[in-house]
Amino acid sequence: PSGGRIRMSGHIKGYVNGVIDGEFSGVIDGEMGAVVRAKDTVENLRIYDTERLEELPQPEGRDSGNNEAGNRSAGSIPQGGEHQRRDLDFLCVRGGQAVIALGIDLGGTSAKIGLVEDGNIVESVQVPTRADSDYEGIVTDLTEAAKKLALHRKVQKVGIGSLGIIDTKTGVVCFSNNIRWSDAPLRDDISKSLGLPAEIANDAKCAALGEAVYGAGKGVDRVAMLTLGTGVGGGLVKNGKLERGSIYEDASGIFGHMTLVPNGRPCTCGRKGCFEAYCSATAVSEKAQQVLGISSAKEVFERAKKKEVKAVWLVENFASYLASAVVGLANILRPQRIVIGGGMSASAKLFLPQVQDAVKREVYGSEYAPVNVVVAKLGNKAGIIGASLL
Repeated sequence: PSGGRIRMSGHIKGYVNGVIDGEFSGVIDGEMGAVVRAKDTVENLRIYDTERLEELPQPEGRDSGNNEAGNRSAGSIPQGGEHQRRDLDFLCVRGGQAVIALGIDLGGTSAKIGLVEDGNIVESVQVPTRADSDYEGIVTDLTEAAKKLALHRKVQKVGIGSLGIIDTKTGVVCFSNNIRWSDAPLRDDISKSLGLPAEIANDAKCAALGEAVYGAGKGVDRVAMLTLGTGVGGGLVKNGKLERGSIYEDASGIFGHMTLVPNGRPCTCGRKGCFEAYCSATAVSEKAQQVLGISSAKEVFERAKKKEVKAVWLVENFASYLASAVVGLANILRPQRIVIGGGMSASAKLFLPQVQDAVKREVYGSEYAPVNVVVAKLGNKAGIIGASLL
């Protein structure tokens, strides 16, 4: 109905003053429990019974199109009716705006902030971050950008994906080698500044969560993800959830710092031979500087597409290390699907077949419990979307 009182299978609950229509998703706290987001929003509480809806006559002196109807108490409506009261499936929107979560994806060179509704980024902004920036400066930049983005929006919560080892129970970034933080109370500082409840997890784990729920891992129970960017990260998602809540769960899945080559190349973490020291964009750029005299991983892949011999060799070298790491992860974690994401995944056509072949050949018992390696679908949106799900 467009305006007026509503009766829902004998249980009168409230008023509407706009069309309730469209697809509904998400959860909001409410007296009856409710699901949010209508295609057409209005200013006041709207409740709709998916099984049956009747429009009742307006009380005398009330105009069905007048917004005053939505401001009146549902308690003034007579209860009862010819139908028995029973548990119903309610659809509800409050305050004229669907509830939206704020997702922050904090990376080594920039932070992406987005307003997320039902897995879709409604609006986003990017803020530069630098390794030499102090903690307070980055927090200020993040929260100021977030406040502008959330202006006039009904934001319910904020989720933060941050570099490093995160204690999700206390909300502290224990250590991050890329932005040089230790014991930083990031969750609480952002929550206090924005006035919103906040959750936090490792940024790559957030990307894994986003891909598992809405991206390339959708519909699969066990999904692992590798993010190949400035560093190498990842996460394991089981039944749409990250393992978190204790420091041991939070510190798990640090894929980028497993040893790939004993006593190998120096890593930014201070160790040698880490996966990240061979398969990050930083590592490819450093190798390209030695071989080609260029310092761009992106340019290496562009040249490899043109069949430049040295560039092709660099990509094949990178792919061989990546394949070894993926096979190891597949044998240890045994996910149904491994998703390759991060900035370098844009060039996956050049290296993914080599990785897939290695997984088929070398994963133990692959004929009985196969592991599929696929490219991420959400691109650089995965971290924001995953953070919003925390």
